Amino acid sequence: MSHKVSALEAFTVAMPTKDTEYEFTIPAGTGIMICRPAAAGDIKLSWSKGLSGTQYYPIPQGAGRPLELRDLAFPKPQTIYFQSAIDNNSLCILIGQ
Repeated sequence: MSHKVSALEAFTVAMPTKDTEYEFTIPAGTGIMICRPAAAGDIKLSWSKGLSGTQYYPIPQGAGRPLELRDLAFPKPQTIYFQSAIDNNSLCILIGQ
């Protein structure tokens, strides 16, 4: 199932310290989320607090394609968690309805 995305809103998650958990709250009603690391270090994404270092989806650095999650349906805001393999990394997150 695919849908038309009318506009994307950009967010940045700064991760100044490697192997430290950072969080981002996905707004309610989000239908698509696109994530791309800004620097050369891998990023780990987890849906559970405290598990971003052990149970995660990898977002590889320099990936030819960003991580795209489509057809999402969050009736309320959803918090996700990240860790970076390097200091001073950041993650660009694009959110659409």
